[in-house]
Amino acid sequence: MQAQRSRPAQVRRVMAGHRWVGAALVELGLGANDRRAEHAARTGRHVFSPGTRIDVLEVYCADCRAPYTTSADEPCPKRASSRAG
Repeated sequence: MQAQRSRPAQVRRVMAGHRWVGAALVELGLGANDRRAEHAARTGRHVFSPGTRIDVLEVYCADCRAPYTTSADEPCPKRASSRAG
C-alpha cells in the first residue's frame, strides 16, 4: 500500500479509473445481403476497412457501466473493489 501513496496523483487516477468503451451502430447488411451480419453473429466481431469512421452513440465504463458524462472524474467502483479484495 505504501508504494501506491508515493505515486503521482495522475498515476493513481489512471489506476482507479474507468475502462471507457463506446457503443456504436454498425450497418452489416441490408435485406438478403447479410454475409457480414452472419459472420459478425458467428464470430462476435467485424473488421473495418482502413479509414472507416463510425458514429459513437454512447461512451461508458465497461466495468461499472457508468456513463462518461457523469463519471469521468470519479474512480470506478468495480475496479476499486477488485483491487481491495
